[in-house]
Amino acid sequence: MGLRGLFTLLICLFCLGFWGCGGAREDRVGGFEGVECPDSAVFLPNEAAEMFRLGTQCGVNVAEVRSVVGRDTLVKRIYIREPFTRVAALSSSQVGFMARLGLANRIVAVGESRFVVDSAVRENAVEVGNGPALNLEKLVALEPQLVLSFATGGGQDDYERLNSLGIPLLLTSEWQEESPLGKAEWIKLFAMLFCPDSICSARAGD
Repeated sequence: MGLRGLFTLLICLFCLGFWGCGGAREDRVGGFEGVECPDSAVFLPNEAAEMFRLGTQCGVNVAEVRSVVGRDTLVKRIYIREPFTRVAALSSSQVGFMARLGLANRIVAVGESRFVVDSAVRENAVEVGNGPALNLEKLVALEPQLVLSFATGGGQDDYERLNSLGIPLLLTSEWQEESPLGKAEWIKLFAMLFCPDSICSARAGD
């Protein structure tokens, strides 16, 4: 192997540490800064989903989500010590997963109400818009603990503006899964984020 080949191999080995090669950028929410945790996160295998994984680290639930945005791969790791109770769900699929788990009352904001099927969510959640039409002031006033959005790599993405708010942001990428089973399996992620108890686990497994 020549010097050039060795250099390429080293780069790829480095990227694998970020869950695969290809311009991956990792971000973490609620980690162990200032707290001793000698163990690495242990993740459980999924049946079909490839864009997220769930596990634990030092007794804390961990969710890791990968989103392909243009040429970049964004990796977000969230440590869940307590379930999120106030969430802005800016895509209709996110609303659908939460409604399926009986968590519609946790949604304080949606992107566009006209795409929301659940009547309770339409009546109680505030519409804040998507993309360039996203109203950041209205969103901040609702004091969400977590913002769920998505990104396609196009000019309509809003995740960079959302990042500037300082509110935990998670880009879901269920739509990037290759199989219907992989998409459906995302309900397990929502169960861990919002109600990691036996009731939600049972609903997620239905």
